Amino acid sequence: MSARLSEMHGTIASTPATQRDGDALNYVVFDLETTGLRPATDHVIEIGWCVVRDGTPGPLRSLLAQIPVPLPGAVQALTGISDELLAREALALAVVLGQFFADCGDLPLVGHNVVRFDAFFLESACRRAGLVAPSRGRYRDTAALYKAQRLALKPRPGQDHWTFACETLDRPAPGLRYALDRCCMALGISLDNVTRHRAAGDVQITLQLYQRLCAAG
Repeated sequence: MSARLSEMHGTIASTPATQRDGDALNYVVFDLETTGLRPATDHVIEIGWCVVRDGTPGPLRSLLAQIPVPLPGAVQALTGISDELLAREALALAVVLGQFFADCGDLPLVGHNVVRFDAFFLESACRRAGLVAPSRGRYRDTAALYKAQRLALKPRPGQDHWTFACETLDRPAPGLRYALDRCCMALGISLDNVTRHRAAGDVQITLQLYQRLCAAG
């Protein structure tokens, strides 16, 4: 996606009408692409997101972020993002985060494996940009929700989602796989015409996954 807000309309179904709690109707699905796996030393190169209000998704949006180091070749091969693309279209990290947070407001932030990956990268990015990171209580993790449904797990009374998600993902479950692709295929979500390992494409299918998980209760 270009550094301009890239938008695709009409590609995502509305949240099912049977979902009536706030988290199922109003939230932001987001995804990050990064230079590696270490939040302390690696960098966010792309943020994609979609704001859902009253069950209706807005446009998919993504922004590329400037980084102070060359992009590793393995990341270029995985994502299709190149140093040339970043030089041409990326914006300063603070600008990217500012636009993302402006759209998000105080809505819940939904992501896949977010309590193990994206949240920590977002916190690191905010520190570098001099911004306040979202509280961990705002996150909703579709990997944890999928695993919890497969194992028939429920949060304890009063337990926050972050703690429940961490406990769920740490729970041994031999043979159960919950990578994004596997979750989508298990629930009949098509990966056709989706650009994987780009933030907007991953947001598109994570949104559908969250909708299915919320509908299933």
